[in-house]
Amino acid sequence: MWLFLAASVFFPLINSGWSDPGLLPDPLLNPPSSPCRIPDGRLQEQASLYRTMRDPEVRSRIALTFRQANNPAALSVLQDLLKKETDPRLQADLITSYRILAETLDDVSGQIADFPRTFLRSKSAVVRQETALILIQAGTGLPEIAAMLEKNESPFLTASVLERLAASSLRLPAKTVEALAASQDPQIRNSALKYLARTAGNPDSEKLLASAWTKAQKEKDIPVLFALTDGLAANPVKKCPALLEKLVLFEHLPASARVAAASAMSPADPVRTDLLLLLLNDSSSAVRAAAARNLSGAAPSEKRTKALGKRLRDESLPVREAAAASLAAKTEPVLSEAVLAASDDRRALGPLLTVIRATGNREYAGRAAEILKTARKDKDAALICQAVETLTVLRAESLAPLILDCATDMNESVRAAVAASLRVFPGSATTSVLKKLLKDPSDDVVIAALESVRILNDTSLVKDLVESVGAFKRSAFLRAYACRALGKMTTLLDATDLRTLRKMILFPCIVEPMSPPMYDDPLPRGLGLYLLLEGSRAGNPLCQKAFDKAMDQLENPTPREKEEGLCDGLMAEYVRQIAALRDGKEVELKALESVEPELAVFENKKNK
Repeated sequence: MWLFLAASVFFPLINSGWSDPGLLPDPLLNPPSSPCRIPDGRLQEQASLYRTMRDPEVRSRIALTFRQANNPAALSVLQDLLKKETDPRLQADLITSYRILAETLDDVSGQIADFPRTFLRSKSAVVRQETALILIQAGTGLPEIAAMLEKNESPFLTASVLERLAASSLRLPAKTVEALAASQDPQIRNSALKYLARTAGNPDSEKLLASAWTKAQKEKDIPVLFALTDGLAANPVKKCPALLEKLVLFEHLPASARVAAASAMSPADPVRTDLLLLLLNDSSSAVRAAAARNLSGAAPSEKRTKALGKRLRDESLPVREAAAASLAAKTEPVLSEAVLAASDDRRALGPLLTVIRATGNREYAGRAAEILKTARKDKDAALICQAVETLTVLRAESLAPLILDCATDMNESVRAAVAASLRVFPGSATTSVLKKLLKDPSDDVVIAALESVRILNDTSLVKDLVESVGAFKRSAFLRAYACRALGKMTTLLDATDLRTLRKMILFPCIVEPMSPPMYDDPLPRGLGLYLLLEGSRAGNPLCQKAFDKAMDQLENPTPREKEEGLCDGLMAEYVRQIAALRDGKEVELKALESVEPELAVFENKKNK
């Protein structure tokens, strides 16, 4: 992959590992790879490298990397490179990077408004198209763009530019749109009709649309019908509702057009909501699913609830899931009989659980428990997980034994769901089950159990957590979660526990048979060191002593330890951060730098 000479990607903060995101990985466990920001000086170096290269392929690749700059200064650099670039393909690459970069930056409309409009007259359709898109983003250049479109030279260019214009505040002159709609090229004509349908807001445009519908209906012109349907469905001012209904219900309209319409219609409009409810009965499952999804934004009503409740029993799984999601998006604490009746259908049980979770009403815990029993009888792992999650969300403590019984299930996803659920059901029975799950062969199950122990702060499991820290044949993430689970139990750590931590932080270990000893992954080592710091802050003298010795060894490694990589790379950064925290200083973010592209380096040396 081609990279900039230097990209500012920040190391994660070690103390972010003590945040509480639930079971989801936190920023420390997923170090950010973006956003990158290319410093101004490096941009100039990259531009100089571009000018030095003779090979068009190399220059093209360098040009395309500018889109990742995340720096407004790159826009000026790209314009400077364009001034002397004569190759249409490279011009297209530079302008494309300029356009993509401008779309990712904030408040640059003023800066891009002066982009050279002469490129609208380029021989390259890509150059013309990208230039038009830049000017549309800036909200300027409409006369020049209209003049370019009136030449009807490129169907793809016309479609792309009209699509972007329809989503902007700029509006083409009526004569330009009419000329495009009368084009002999069917692609240009259909793009113009779609634009007209999406932007319709006056009697003249509505008359033109009605005429196009009459002709397309008579000739069964599917592309025109598709364009009209797609455009009208997305019309922000909700014009021509009667025409839209005729289009959607037209027997020869393909299902793909109805899917597009169902996805684009605004459910805030009562007329379009009624259309979506009609489409819930469409013969195509894809159309029904699209309509059900879009109804999530419709106002709650008995008619909506009844229609979506019926779809919980649909033969198509995507339809059932979409209906459940829409009901869950706007549901009342008490469910209607139209929804609860779905429990009679085995296929509707999963979607029904989704809706029950959304209510948060513990009165439905019994129904969820019955579904759990059915799922266990059928050995349906996915449904068991959903039922366990539902009972957890409802905090149905009286039904916790049903969840605990699932801890020995053969399916690891079920055991992981149980492990995650136990964080809301404290008690001796929970502790006993967690103790077993901490030794589960699946890392996912153990990580879920570790998080539950951390949230419950179950100090009776300290030794089990330390054992997980020393489980070198398990994943680094697992050991990192184990360190975090010990975060509030540092005062209970004894000399034996600390030996396990020191071994993980400071000494190479053999992970695989016949492999040489290697230091552990920086992630658990860094969190383990931070754990010792937390213990010393909490007043554990053993932690204080262990922390001081570990920091001394890491900050002053022997020549052999340096060679072996005791404190290299990310571990060195974690040590730097922890040292600052130890000294009561604010931790400053440190950036990583990427490398120069190898091919570019080779050619640069060759040119010299």
